Amino acid sequence: MIILTLTLFCLELSSPAALAANIVIDKQSGPAEPGLFHTPNYANDAACVQAALDYSKSEDTITICEGDYYITKGIVQKDKSLNIIGEGNVTLHIQTSDKEINDIYFGGSLITSKTLSSNANKDSSQVVLTDASQVRQNDLIKIWKNVQWCPLDYPDNYPDQMTGEMYAVKSVNGNVVTLNQPLLRDYSLSETVQVEVYRPIQVHIKNIRLEDTGATMSHHGLVMQYCKDSSVTNSWFNNSGFGAICLYSCFNMNVNNNEIYNSLLPGSGYGVNAASGSAFINIDHNHIENCRHAITGNSAELKSLNRDVFITDNILIGANIIGANVVDAHADTINFVVTGNKIYPQISADTLYYNEFVDYRWPLEIPYHFAFSDGTQQSIFSNNEIFGGYGGIFKRGAVTDGVHIYENNTFNGMLGTMYEGGNGIDNTLIIRNNTQNSGKYGIIFPFQGSVRNILISENTFSNLSHQGVYQKFLIDGLNLEISNNAFSNIKLDGVYIDGNSFTNGDVKIQNNILTDVNISNSSSGITIINIQNAAINGNKILEASEQPVSEEPVSSEIEISDNRLRESSPYTVYQSSPFIDIGGRDNVRYRDVMWFDLSNYNSDSQVDNAILSLCWYYPAGNTRSEDTVIEIYRPAYAWNSNYLSWSKRDKGIAWKNLGGDWYDKNGALQGSTPYATLTFKGSDFPDNRYYELDVTDLVKEYTSGKYENTGFLIKARTESNDYIAFYSSDCGNESQVPKLQLNTVFVQNGRIVSSGLKEENLLQAFFSSMTAYYKDVKEDLFADFC
Repeated sequence: MIILTLTLFCLELSSPAALAANIVIDKQSGPAEPGLFHTPNYANDAACVQAALDYSKSEDTITICEGDYYITKGIVQKDKSLNIIGEGNVTLHIQTSDKEINDIYFGGSLITSKTLSSNANKDSSQVVLTDASQVRQNDLIKIWKNVQWCPLDYPDNYPDQMTGEMYAVKSVNGNVVTLNQPLLRDYSLSETVQVEVYRPIQVHIKNIRLEDTGATMSHHGLVMQYCKDSSVTNSWFNNSGFGAICLYSCFNMNVNNNEIYNSLLPGSGYGVNAASGSAFINIDHNHIENCRHAITGNSAELKSLNRDVFITDNILIGANIIGANVVDAHADTINFVVTGNKIYPQISADTLYYNEFVDYRWPLEIPYHFAFSDGTQQSIFSNNEIFGGYGGIFKRGAVTDGVHIYENNTFNGMLGTMYEGGNGIDNTLIIRNNTQNSGKYGIIFPFQGSVRNILISENTFSNLSHQGVYQKFLIDGLNLEISNNAFSNIKLDGVYIDGNSFTNGDVKIQNNILTDVNISNSSSGITIINIQNAAINGNKILEASEQPVSEEPVSSEIEISDNRLRESSPYTVYQSSPFIDIGGRDNVRYRDVMWFDLSNYNSDSQVDNAILSLCWYYPAGNTRSEDTVIEIYRPAYAWNSNYLSWSKRDKGIAWKNLGGDWYDKNGALQGSTPYATLTFKGSDFPDNRYYELDVTDLVKEYTSGKYENTGFLIKARTESNDYIAFYSSDCGNESQVPKLQLNTVFVQNGRIVSSGLKEENLLQAFFSSMTAYYKDVKEDLFADFC
């Protein structure tokens, strides 16, 4: 028996991850071995995991072998630097009570609390403590003073938030502590300066799945406190109500390539929470969906400020609850850099209701969801794509003297405003080279805040029901430049500026192009009142007919539907997700149903060829262990996108087979001969380009009237380790939506009288000009066809 057990143990450690491990946790039975922890040997899985952590020493690697682990008591480990690696599909099923807040906790320790013995000056890299005997190299040191960070009395502020930040200790000489970088501000003894020193740990967590108890519960999924040079990668979190990944007073952290879903505790609900003075937090290449805030800067202590939070190349999908702004920096954060993300704020029936009579989010707490709620003092928001929701950016809180740069972003399909000002007096605001294609306002300052220097340049504002730029001055000396912008189809003024009896600085409104804007207040579409010595020149006012005529095909709206089907959420309707996904991962299957309007086609419009094009984007930068073979089938029944889910096809009507009923090409119910198929090799990376499936046979069956048009059911052949995703009709980017391209011929009395190419995509139908027709066809017949 002993020999057999050792053999199994060796086999278990045969993978590269396990070979590097000091400690292994698994679900197998067997006697206790040094470094080997079998869950059957313990009262429960949580006890086994805790025992392994207690046994470990700093720098150990703990491998958790494939399986489902049921955590009935919170897991806690302090003061050890560890690597935690999941091998295969490792899922921690949290089953703790709601009173036990932390699911999994890793933390360092508070070493000492001290004060400064002398003033410390901005740009100096050294501070002198009253006693630094307990401070070590690589410790973390938090310094703050009894000065309110945002003292103005406005909602969204934190009047108890003190001013300070955290640094790393580079070296210690007596009571002199050298920091990793120069101080950001002066610290005078008269300001009651306080210091805390932490002994951090280094923790790396990889390939762990955490399934929590509920989206609105108060659980913190993974908590890391006083951690440094650490990471959370390739992991998956679901239903941690308060927050999935919570970082408290952490320094130089990487959070990347994770998936996070469903954190919806009212007033909280965070995907990634960088809090309590955390610094140098890198959050990139994650998929975060249905969280009140996908990413936030927050505080549980109000001592020091969060800073240097970098949010890059993520897919961030918002939620439909009060306060659900996708990226949210509370007014306890120095700076955010948000760049290269795809951001999807949500709208609800309540959003549409209030949108009829409330022009901006204040003062009511109403469901106006923005891509970025910016409470920082310094921010860069650039090269992001925003799809839907109420608005793009609003200033949160009333932090003063800020510098904010918003540039090179696209805002697609918004209801409200690209930028909404807040409270407090900032120093600089730059809004440059952005594109907004719908909404009420482009830029508005509706509250008590202002900015000393504003540049609005090279933006494109179109299809707005109110003004492009609307501002009433609230301070003296404001410098404003609005230049080289394009305004089109603006129902009120392109620009409306009111000096409001204040003495302005330099005001320049130059070289803007205004097309089809309201000129009831001013023939130029630019209304300026109470402004002294404004430089207004080089602007052009055009009628829509004066715009260059596009050579693109004429477009018209068509009715569309596409829905995701997710096995692990059998009753959830995914009607407006920005992506469609197929295949299987972690024993969960994903399918999609898609419908497009073919009512303009009949037996006289014969389809020669039909190509469905899907733009592949996920898993970005990753391969899969199996090939993905896409298959197209004919849904057996009509379905209602408002109620469609894994279990139901309409209100109160279930599928006969969970996951959808279909016919294959041979007419077999739930058959396995698809109408079309396409293989994606597991070794291939998504490349954000279109891939084509030939769906001619199925489309012909619809246009000929043989079958009712029930659309496409799209699935993967094996639905195991082959998950991929494409952009959907709701992604907001015309260049990435699914498209159906048809080659047709028009038949009259048995003769082909015209032929053409038509492309139906799931946002619009584009009509190309005819490439050939017979000269003997009457003009009125051809007009009817077009």
